[in-house]
Amino acid sequence: MKRGSITVASYLAIALAIVAPITLAILVAYERGLESAFDRAARYAQDALTRSETIADQTFGAFAELGADKQIAPCSEANIQKMRTFVLARRYLKTVGSMAGNWLVCSSLGEDMGGLYLGPPDIVLPTGLQVRKDVRLPFAGEETFQVFARGGFVAIVDLEQAVDVTVASGDVSIVAFVPSVGLPMAAVGSIRPEWFERSRDQGNGFFIDSDHVVAFSSSDRFDLGTIAAFPTVHLRDEVIATAWLAIPLGFFGASLLAYAVFQLAKTQVSLPSVIKAALRNKEFHLEYQPIVDLSDRKWVGAEVLLRWQRADGEIMRPETFISVAEETGLIRRITARVIELVEKDAGTLFAANPEFRLSINLSASDLQDECTPGLLSRLVKSTKAGPSNFVVEATERSFADPDIASKVYRELREAGIRIAIDDFGTGYSSLSSLEKFDLDFLKIDKTFIDTIGTDAATGHVIPHIVEIAKSLNLIMIAEGVETEPQLEFLRGLGVQYAQGWLFGKPMGVDELQRRMGVAPS
Repeated sequence: MKRGSITVASYLAIALAIVAPITLAILVAYERGLESAFDRAARYAQDALTRSETIADQTFGAFAELGADKQIAPCSEANIQKMRTFVLARRYLKTVGSMAGNWLVCSSLGEDMGGLYLGPPDIVLPTGLQVRKDVRLPFAGEETFQVFARGGFVAIVDLEQAVDVTVASGDVSIVAFVPSVGLPMAAVGSIRPEWFERSRDQGNGFFIDSDHVVAFSSSDRFDLGTIAAFPTVHLRDEVIATAWLAIPLGFFGASLLAYAVFQLAKTQVSLPSVIKAALRNKEFHLEYQPIVDLSDRKWVGAEVLLRWQRADGEIMRPETFISVAEETGLIRRITARVIELVEKDAGTLFAANPEFRLSINLSASDLQDECTPGLLSRLVKSTKAGPSNFVVEATERSFADPDIASKVYRELREAGIRIAIDDFGTGYSSLSSLEKFDLDFLKIDKTFIDTIGTDAATGHVIPHIVEIAKSLNLIMIAEGVETEPQLEFLRGLGVQYAQGWLFGKPMGVDELQRRMGVAPS
């Protein structure tokens, strides 16, 4: 290649290094802003739907209650008292009563309300439910109500409460409607007719319509739906702000990025062969970080940590080689080496402290491999481990294929190995997915521990994680505890165990044996 061509290619590479981070930042900002906007709109729509379903439950409950005893005269004092009792216990019902034709003959307000003409229904649904909208009552001034009637009974409600949702800005529009006929029942803000058509018969979802973010929810129990929408200007402002932040950072990091990409590419090409050589030359070794009981600071276990020191003394950090090992399939050989090293240390550790437990980190690939249980089962037998001596730590990525993962987890438990979910809250697993697995421990990630006592946005996450753990009957272990205030905060929430520099840094097995069971000073 000629010198001029090389120069041009270099300029193009630098230009790409500048443009790529900015473009990526804009795209990420847009995607995250869009996701946040959809989540917010969906939350408003679901809140309104929950209220609407409660109103429907109370309305149909009134019809069933009032029609249960055919022997009681509709407007007897006993039945009117029954109406009053029913309404008092229902938040959304204003009154219930009996109808004859289009007349309210008596209600929970008393028989003197009889003879109130309500007019013909605005619509009669296929279920036989009569709907009268915007009905004025003599005692309520200009306020309007919705009247539902069926089987000679009536329920009067204020449906505005269904759309009285707490929102972040005043330009949010919310409507509760009847999907089968596209009938709006209550609304706040401006609702476009075409939104009804796009949301009919689609369950839950969202879309962008011109200048609005729109979300909709549909009831699976009633002929009810809700729509929430707000202007896309909020999304645009967020994207622009993020983009302007990315532009100077992109220019500043251009040269560094180009150099880093080159070095990374060179390293990634050769790293698999270096890992193979390290396995042959036994360059991997283990360190142990103690896990303590927060009630008395007794050392009850340790997390097994893999370390790699090359022959020339260079330390290779796990984040440098673990992902490459997973991509190339070498992670299984590394895991086998870890188990081999644990086998050498565990016998002595368990002999001195029979209740001591060792936590071994397994990758998502390991926990999708049906050979893993056999590997660990042999470790249990060779070390004469008890039912609580070994714990496997798995990240949330391990749930990617729940069918295989659940089988592997089941076989591990049958081998006497307990399961911990590691770095909880940093992945994407839902509560429902966690409930499918028979877990024992939940580890609270250091990123959340670091926010204790700060004003960080994630500073209030830990109590929620604790509640999730308690709801699933999981034992909790906090990672990265470094200060006494953190310890006291966690102990106050009921977290049972912790690890971190407050108690001890990772150490070799000899040091661990020396200090085992001795509380740090």
